[in-house]
Amino acid sequence: MWRNVIEKCLGLKPDKGKYNDQKLKFPEVSKENQTLIDVYSIAFISDTFDIPEDRVNAFIVYVENDGLDQTLFDEGNEVQLLEFLVKESKEFLNASGVKD
Repeated sequence: MWRNVIEKCLGLKPDKGKYNDQKLKFPEVSKENQTLIDVYSIAFISDTFDIPEDRVNAFIVYVENDGLDQTLFDEGNEVQLLEFLVKESKEFLNASGVKD
């Protein structure tokens, strides 16, 4: 029973008890609506910027509300994005009292 529910939710069709090679398609995120989580994983953000994993979502909201420029997601701006995130992570950690 659960198999049928999962197949319907995922859009998979069984092929004599086996799954076919049909791949799931996710909508692409347009460049103008990208967020940090579209580019970096929670683990990467946590490890790279010393943000506790349980505070990563709050950090993302903080950064996006503090003037994250969408052009930083453009090809060739990776270094500027990382520099921005280093600065923002220090401010976030100080403001939230996580680190001194």
